[in-house]
Amino acid sequence: MISEWPPGRHPARLRFLTRNRTIAALTRGTVIVEAGERSGALNTARHAAELGRPLMAVPGPVTSAQSAGCHRIIRDWGATCVTCAGDVIEMLAPLGTADPLRAPGQLGAPGQLGASEPATARGAPSRDELDTDSARVLDALPARGAAGTSTIAAEAGVDLDTVLRCLGLLAGSGFIERCDRGWRLRRPQR
Repeated sequence: MISEWPPGRHPARLRFLTRNRTIAALTRGTVIVEAGERSGALNTARHAAELGRPLMAVPGPVTSAQSAGCHRIIRDWGATCVTCAGDVIEMLAPLGTADPLRAPGQLGAPGQLGASEPATARGAPSRDELDTDSARVLDALPARGAAGTSTIAAEAGVDLDTVLRCLGLLAGSGFIERCDRGWRLRRPQR
């Protein structure tokens, strides 16, 4: 566990924004998937920009208040607009490498998301190729309608950071899409 606070300090609302600085500092880049005009996600994005980390945002419906922060950092802060996992990998990969998340010489399991090439380059992945958390998040989405991020996290039994990571992966892989009420299963193309 990493913290700017000494052992024994209890979590408090005041400290959450300070924690975001640590989160931004420990990452190769920051992707904002959903953010209102006043949100902790924008605070993390601001720290990432100040630290010179790559800053990316997923655009959402212009009618959604939860997309306003993403649109603002793309428009005003120069964040890169990303719409799939391949965009993020391209942004974070050192020049001449395919996958920045794999250590040099480490081989990924063939056919598994996170393998040497993004799923979008290989074609649509199947549900069987998803990691456990992503499969749980996908199963937590309602068959009809949509659900917000916190509802999905509670239904899947995972924390908010995990659900945000999985939502980005699932959207980039074509399983789900953003809508004005949150996230929904993507309708099959006919």
